[in-house]
Amino acid sequence: MELGVSIATVAYRWMASLFATPSFVGSLLTAGVTVAGFYYANRQIRNASLQIEQAAERHNEEMTWRRSEFVRKLLSDMANDEKVSLIYRVLDWRDGPALIPKDLQIFFEEDKSGNHHSSKILNIEWSVFVESISVIKNDGWTDPIPYTYRTCFDSFLSFIQQTVTDLRSAKIDEIMYADLTFYCHRIINPLNNLRKPDEIASEKFKDYIVEYYNDETYNYILRCSKYYQGVFIDNDVSLDRASAVISDDMESAPSFESK
Repeated sequence: MELGVSIATVAYRWMASLFATPSFVGSLLTAGVTVAGFYYANRQIRNASLQIEQAAERHNEEMTWRRSEFVRKLLSDMANDEKVSLIYRVLDWRDGPALIPKDLQIFFEEDKSGNHHSSKILNIEWSVFVESISVIKNDGWTDPIPYTYRTCFDSFLSFIQQTVTDLRSAKIDEIMYADLTFYCHRIINPLNNLRKPDEIASEKFKDYIVEYYNDETYNYILRCSKYYQGVFIDNDVSLDRASAVISDDMESAPSFESK
């Protein structure tokens, strides 16, 4: 018992003398400050990292919104463009009445042939439309109707080419142009007025686009057509034929990434 008390007494005195030493107390205080400093610094780093992540998320959200607004405006401009609207109607309906764009009505008003009963409405004729989209202009291309078809088709393709530029420069996903894919599908897999596949029209469209625009524009139309084929159901064209057409053309057309 006395031995235990002695040991405790000695230990107590040793601890007391140790704490009475200024250098030891300073070491303890320094260690405490160092631990607290590390804790504070680590907490600040974590807070800064969280702020950076949040800022990156906000930036990505803002960029996504900006891109979607850009795409929405372009698609809206296309839908409101009278020339593009005519091509939409031709590719979709293939016959029936269509409004003549206002700035082209003068050609119908000035025409003295008597072949046109209205300067504001034309009756879509699929065969005439296809014939007007030729690389080499035929003799009657200056007639108001072929001239209107050709002019409007150029307006449509100009918008398409703009989307290709957007994809390359602004890193916009082509899927964002989903509303446009139906009409691209009709370029690759056109139907005639009997709702039958028109391979002659498909070849004419391809030759015209490659000749007067470029392979990249045609390749983009192929991609949009493939997207439409994969996401939507098109009862007018068999899936097997659409796949075959796209597969054949994709082998000859340069890839989008290579441009």
